[in-house]
Amino acid sequence: MFTTIRCHLLVVLICLSGTNCKPFKVYWNIPTYLCKSYGVDFTDVTSKYGIIQNEKDAFRGEQIAILYEPGHFPSLVNKSTGVEVHYGGVPQKGDVEDHLKAFEDVLNKQVLKDFAGVGVIDFEMWRPIYRHNFGLLKMYKNYSEELVKKEHAEYSSKELEKEAAKQYEPAAGKYMSRTLALAKKLRPGASWGYYAFPYCFNINGAKDGKEDCAKQIQDENNQLQSWLFNEVKIIFPAVYLQTNLDLENRAKLVGGRVKEAVRVAKLTKADPLPKVLTYMRFVYTDNISKLLEKADWTKILPAMKDNGSDGIILWGS
Repeated sequence: MFTTIRCHLLVVLICLSGTNCKPFKVYWNIPTYLCKSYGVDFTDVTSKYGIIQNEKDAFRGEQIAILYEPGHFPSLVNKSTGVEVHYGGVPQKGDVEDHLKAFEDVLNKQVLKDFAGVGVIDFEMWRPIYRHNFGLLKMYKNYSEELVKKEHAEYSSKELEKEAAKQYEPAAGKYMSRTLALAKKLRPGASWGYYAFPYCFNINGAKDGKEDCAKQIQDENNQLQSWLFNEVKIIFPAVYLQTNLDLENRAKLVGGRVKEAVRVAKLTKADPLPKVLTYMRFVYTDNISKLLEKADWTKILPAMKDNGSDGIILWGS
């Protein structure tokens, strides 16, 4: 099994090396250190093809470090017995100072003291734009509106939603902006950003979806500009692929999300502009036992680079 994966990834790396990709960078964010116990070592492959990887194949090291849901972010967890409320449940009911203390502890334990690489904060429990909490995240809207209803039983559903969003969004922004500021303070030499931002929701499983992010989504991303995109050094759009999309729509999904990342980067007017490093998984998200095919890579990589991405982060778990 591991030999098969290694061979498939070798094909991917050959494809990458053959792409006109300078100054397109490729980062390795895959926990392949776990493979060493099976006699499989990836460092010879990554070094041969110029892939940027942590020394000794460390998952967090001098080149790149990702922090998963670090700290005490408010969250709601579905259990068989009901919804569990952690750290206040929603941002407007949380304790930011408690969260920051926990975040600092996680960062100091997991990130090198002299870290000057790519720092990724992977936080996906909820989204800072209230309307973007749909699907599995809709419970954050429901819970927020229940809180408002306790104080204003006379409100209509539209009034409940409006007031809940008014309370939620500033608090959400406070959590995320202060977390980012603390990361920058503790590891000032690193280039920090939030995984998956900006959201785009293009294509999104629909074969007839549009490539570009909807105007409403762009406007909502603009609301994050001052405290998020203006403050990061790297923007990390995520472009994981699914088998239910054909190759053309996979390329459109990638192109649209990279374009939106480049758009918000340019709005910062920083000098230099934030870099765009696109997160890519080497398997399909709806069938994680199936590796991406060479045709995907030869189509997707140009879609990234041609739309302005500065590189790719290969991710897996």
